Amino acid sequence: MKPLKYLLIFVCCLFLMNSLQAKPETVIDAQALEQGPVELDGFWALDWRVLHTDFQQTIHDGIVLPGLWHKQGPYDRFGFATLRHRAVLPKLQSYHLLVPDAPSAISVWVNGQNLFQRGQVARTQDNESPKFGPEVIKLPPAKEYEIILHVSNFHHKDGGVFHSIQIATDAHHHELLESRKFVTIMTFTLLMTLSIFLLISGLQRSWNKVHWFFSTFIWCIAFRSVLVGDRVAYTWLSDLDWVILQRIEHILLFMALPLFLYYFQTFFRLRNHWFAHVVSIMSLVISLITLFAPAHVFTYFGPVAQAMGLCSVIYIVVTCVLLIRNKTPYSILFLSSFIVLAVVVIHDYIYTHLWINSQPLAHFGLMAFIIMQSYLLWLQRRQENRLMHYVKTILDERSIQIKNRIQDISHVYESCLSQVKHALDNNGYEAISSELISNIQQPERTMLMSELDDQYPLDELLAKVRHYYYLSGINIEVKAQSSNVKVAAEEFIHSLLYFARMIERFGSPCKLVVKESDAAVVFEYRFLRVPGDLQTSEDMDFLKASLSMQGLSLDSKQKAKRFLLSVSIPKAGREELPIEHMTGNNLGPNIWLESRSGILVAKTLKDDYRLSYGQLNAEQYMRHRPELWILDLHDFTLDQFDRYNRIRQEFPDLPVILMVPAFQKSLLLKFMRVANVDYWLTPILEEEVIIGVQKALNIEQPTTSQAVADVRELAVNVIRESLNLWQIYTGKSKAHLAESSKLWRVYMDGSTAKTRTLDKYLSLQTLPKKPRWETVLRTAGHVLEHCDLKEQDKQTLNCLVQQLNQQLAET
Repeated sequence: MKPLKYLLIFVCCLFLMNSLQAKPETVIDAQALEQGPVELDGFWALDWRVLHTDFQQTIHDGIVLPGLWHKQGPYDRFGFATLRHRAVLPKLQSYHLLVPDAPSAISVWVNGQNLFQRGQVARTQDNESPKFGPEVIKLPPAKEYEIILHVSNFHHKDGGVFHSIQIATDAHHHELLESRKFVTIMTFTLLMTLSIFLLISGLQRSWNKVHWFFSTFIWCIAFRSVLVGDRVAYTWLSDLDWVILQRIEHILLFMALPLFLYYFQTFFRLRNHWFAHVVSIMSLVISLITLFAPAHVFTYFGPVAQAMGLCSVIYIVVTCVLLIRNKTPYSILFLSSFIVLAVVVIHDYIYTHLWINSQPLAHFGLMAFIIMQSYLLWLQRRQENRLMHYVKTILDERSIQIKNRIQDISHVYESCLSQVKHALDNNGYEAISSELISNIQQPERTMLMSELDDQYPLDELLAKVRHYYYLSGINIEVKAQSSNVKVAAEEFIHSLLYFARMIERFGSPCKLVVKESDAAVVFEYRFLRVPGDLQTSEDMDFLKASLSMQGLSLDSKQKAKRFLLSVSIPKAGREELPIEHMTGNNLGPNIWLESRSGILVAKTLKDDYRLSYGQLNAEQYMRHRPELWILDLHDFTLDQFDRYNRIRQEFPDLPVILMVPAFQKSLLLKFMRVANVDYWLTPILEEEVIIGVQKALNIEQPTTSQAVADVRELAVNVIRESLNLWQIYTGKSKAHLAESSKLWRVYMDGSTAKTRTLDKYLSLQTLPKKPRWETVLRTAGHVLEHCDLKEQDKQTLNCLVQQLNQQLAET
């Protein structure tokens, strides 16, 4: 250790001796001047808190330029000083000197003459006038220049000279500043042109947020590029105060970072925006302070923004790695281009700390990043155009098929008429079959509407899945023998739209696996973690119930670093409602449900409303007097629209709710031209049905009359007595009663069976506002049927049931 210690002491001594022997002088040879501008970097004599023009004064101290005096000696950030340096040139001729930025004011003396002054150098803050902007001055012919700088700083956080002072001959004087300004202006022009183009592209696509965020990010970068470096904007906006330009420069820096983060989140459709929100709030707070704080305060915020930028670089790189792991489209290209931006951010940090002086690298690096990002946006737009072209092609093919079917219908219609005519001419009216009459009355139903019951090959439907999820970045893996599998098309379309709403709610999964079972096609969604809205068992139960009411089943599994949601689509056809039927609660409002596949609506409303099914017309309306008409447009025909038009004209006070497929929203316009109408976009959830019906019927809070209170109390007593007798006579729990009767749902909480719904009926305080009276009565009937009750207990329960029936009839 001692030899190493002595070696370090020896090196330090050599360094100190070299510093003492350093002279504030630069000797330049002719060869260096022929190659271009020469930098006068190195040791400059420093006279702290003194302003003089005597170059021959004794040298007491010095600093290295470019550099900041408070980082090279015991000097304060705010103050004034005289800097001296001699430049020895090869021959007598005129030269040009570049005076860079020096916060906050500078005055240049060459060979005793004051040749340049920027701002007002002063000994106090009140007398100083700050100003920025590099300038080239022409020097008188000489072989030696004694250069004296008077610098004062009372408005900026840093004191000193930011960049190199350069000298050049007449042949290279344009390289000192003009060429760099040209690069800056070209960069600004290209960035603004590109941002305007992207903004117009976003407006053409219904205000695309990705284009908007990226365009505004480019604006911030473009305007800031002319406010730093060569300060081109300081020349354009020379009438504006220095402090105002500094505020704009710093605020643009604070705005650029959150805009880019939101662009990143929107580009990949990431659901979690917490990091972008935090950075946005911090940037907003700093920007507000910058608007009102003095310059010597808000200039300290630059390093804060750089630190936030470095943290953002780490966040985006980590997120991109996860996206690449999940095989998200464009993630590799995005990360590659972002590495270029990360290099620019790190370069900017090093450049502003005066460790390097390579500003063109920042310009070219930034341009490379923006061009690569624009290429990614172009790829995404091309992908959207292909999808739109695919949809247009499908629609065109469909229209051609419909046109051909209409022609076939015409042929069938003409054929039927000829058969009728032939039958009438030969055998009379008795020869006309009922099938022939049906074909004449509704040929379009015979030829077209049967298509709803068709089953399509999974290959064709998977093609629709791939195109639908193509923009969501989901990796799709097919493990089914798709060539041999057929699924019900109607269920598939409903399920596909329901999955879309699930993704909007839970976020995009990392992978979709399509499997095949004996009775269903299984869509297994693989998430990296449990979605936030499915953290509790109640949320999962609600999702399962919503899917089961649409003929779908849901299964969930928690594996290592994976959460699986499996949704099964049955291969068999869908369950249909009866053509003309009446079900539900006879005591509730009458709702007319005109739908062939509205199973969810029927199951949701049957306990509280009286439901009538079939095609509604004026005669049916006068007979049943429905209070609400729910019209399903999945099987839309012109006859359906004609009936709707007539009924709305004859009975304008009848509220109507339309069930519209999400992919056929254009139908709404046709119906809304007749009258304003409420509508549901299918597939729908159970709570949407309940809220929509209550709103249409203007149902408020239930009444609290004595009769209603007596009915509710009787219902609680019936359930309590039934449960008490079941436990006494069978020795089994209420969960077993719920399972055996199949009237109440049983939930598994770990290994414990829970009956949450049944428990609500055991207390008047927890009883639902609209109890299921039929379920209560059937529970009592199940106990009477399956328990060998004593005569007294049987009479007690029968008496409660009769009282409840009587109260229901009176209510």
